[in-house]
Amino acid sequence: MFCAVALRSAKMLDCRVFTGADRAKCCARCRAGQAEHLMPHDAQARELGTGKSRLEVLASLGLKNLQVAPMHRLEDGINAVRVFLPKCWFDAEKCARGIDALKLYRAEVDERRADPSGTPLLKPQPVHDWTSHAADSFRYLALTLDRQAMQTGFYRRIDYATEGVV
Repeated sequence: MFCAVALRSAKMLDCRVFTGADRAKCCARCRAGQAEHLMPHDAQARELGTGKSRLEVLASLGLKNLQVAPMHRLEDGINAVRVFLPKCWFDAEKCARGIDALKLYRAEVDERRADPSGTPLLKPQPVHDWTSHAADSFRYLALTLDRQAMQTGFYRRIDYATEGVV
């Protein structure tokens, strides 16, 4: 997901999903003009075959400004997306696949569990299919921007004067 962030909004400029692609080719595409690269929280884990983390491999391929998304519970990430989504603008043409992925990201119904009224509940984990990578990427973006806003004081508490208030 390629985006530009300004003040209280984010413009989604392009969405490309690299699944099973050569990392060097992906890095060559991503290096051009991109300021910051957001990685999933597990990008710091070391691969058994090489002993290097994905961050180290990507850095060796020329990517700079690598940032790791915060660890989070899935529910917190989904809620962050719900808050973040109204602040977003999408290029309908270039982001069409990403938009479709967000629309179709879902959890399956768990037929063995139901609430007190008898309505079946959803399984705790979403379906892992072609929509997962784009939806996960967007979730990491929402969480990271939310964390940055908290650190910069965007959501700081406002102290109102109490003088003259009855």
